[in-house]
Amino acid sequence: MKPWLKDYFTFSTSEKYGVVGLISLIVILLILPYFIPMFQKTELTDYSEFAKKVEAAQLNKVDSNSVTNKPAVGKYPSTSKKPKSSNRYQPKPAQLFKFNPNTATEKDFIKLGISKKTAANIVKYRSKGGNFRKPDDFSKIYGLSDNQFEQLKPYINIPKKEFAKKSFSKPNKPAPQKKKYKPEPVIVDIATADTTELKRITGIGSVFAKRIVKFRSSLGGFHNLNQVSEVYGIDEEKLTQIQSQITFSNQPLSKLNINIDTSKTLAQHPYINYKVANAIEKYRMQHGNYENISQLKNIIIIDDELFNKIQPYISTQ
Repeated sequence: MKPWLKDYFTFSTSEKYGVVGLISLIVILLILPYFIPMFQKTELTDYSEFAKKVEAAQLNKVDSNSVTNKPAVGKYPSTSKKPKSSNRYQPKPAQLFKFNPNTATEKDFIKLGISKKTAANIVKYRSKGGNFRKPDDFSKIYGLSDNQFEQLKPYINIPKKEFAKKSFSKPNKPAPQKKKYKPEPVIVDIATADTTELKRITGIGSVFAKRIVKFRSSLGGFHNLNQVSEVYGIDEEKLTQIQSQITFSNQPLSKLNINIDTSKTLAQHPYINYKVANAIEKYRMQHGNYENISQLKNIIIIDDELFNKIQPYISTQ
C-alpha cells in the first residue's frame, strides 16, 4: 500500500474502538422502533355505553313527534320567514281637544297623537324654564311634524293673562352710605419740622426725614422751598409729589462771618468748597476785612451763580 493511502486507512487502537462503538449505536437506533410496540399496552375504548344513550335519545324524539300535532311542513318551509304576529301594537287614534301647551301633562300630549318621546321633550323643555307665548311657538318642538302642528294648532289655547306685563315696583333707593372718614391732609413746615413731623408726610420715611434735617442744619436753614430738592434722593419729581403736604416759613438763618471765620470753617458749608473758602480767606488777608459781601465778586472763582447761592448765608459782622 502506498504511504499516502496508508495514512487514510490505518487506525490506532482508540480510533478502532470508537468506530466500532459508533456502528453499534447506529444499528441499535435502526432496530429499536421494531421492539417498542412489544412493550406498550394498547387500551381499547369502549363506546357501547355511548351508543346506547344515542339510541335512547332517538327513540324519545320519535315518541314526542308522534304525540304532537302534525307539523305543517308544506305551509311554512324552513327557509321562509315566520309570519308576523297579528297582535302587533297599533297606536291609538288621536283625540283632539283644546289644551294649553304650558300646562298640559305628558299623558295629554300622547292622547293628542304626539309620540311619547316628543311629549317627554315638551315637558323637559318646560322644566328648564321654556314656555309657549303663542301657538306658533309650539311648532318649534323637535319631533313634531308640520302636519301634526297644523292639525293641533286650532286646539292650542294659551291664555293671554299668562304673559301680561307685570307691574314692577320701583326699587328701593339704597341707603345712603356713610362717608368714610378721611383724615385731614398733613401740612408740615419744612423750615422747622423735626424728623417725627417730617415722617407724617406721605412719601417721606425715616431716611428722607433724617437727610432733610441734616442738610437744613448744615446750610444754616432753608431760605426757600426749592432747596428741599437738593437733599440726596429728593429730586424735583419727589418734591412735586410732597409739595401739597409741606409749607415754608421764613426763619432766621445761621450765617458765616467772612471777616472772622477761617477757611476750614467756611469749607464746612455745603455751597462752599475748600478752594473757594481758601480764596475768601486769602483775599481778606491781602485786602483787609470785607466792607460788604459784594466784594466776594472780586474773587475770580466766585461767579454770579455761586454768589447768589451763598449770599443768604454770609455776613461781614
